[in-house]
Amino acid sequence: MKLGICIALGALVWICFGESARFDWVRYDDGDYVYRSGRVTSGLNLQSVIWSFTNFHAHNWHPITTLSHMLNCQLFGVTPAYAETGRFADAIETATRGRRLAERESNRSFADEFAANISRYQQHLPLRDISLQLVDE
Repeated sequence: MKLGICIALGALVWICFGESARFDWVRYDDGDYVYRSGRVTSGLNLQSVIWSFTNFHAHNWHPITTLSHMLNCQLFGVTPAYAETGRFADAIETATRGRRLAERESNRSFADEFAANISRYQQHLPLRDISLQLVDE
């Protein structure tokens, strides 16, 4: 019975959030929480676990969240962007969906940004955002 509940909960979480495994960075706070933090991007080890419980990170004390980000970086790497990993067809598809959404919401600046990104991806050029440079804390 307990195993069935666990499997059902796991399936429910995957149904609700599984698609997010294909999402790109969010420019709002992912830099602060993940990719601009050398401590986080270095993954899990004894020092990083101690650090997460004894320091504030991104102006917050949230050691479990920090440990989760460290584990994600260790297991899946730091760069989720399709074009960065040579998956240009996926990058084009995702950016096209973003452009359509921006157009539907009458957000011309985002639509134009997506269009420029699509053009780069069609030339097999990844988007190089200088704000994505990794730095140590």
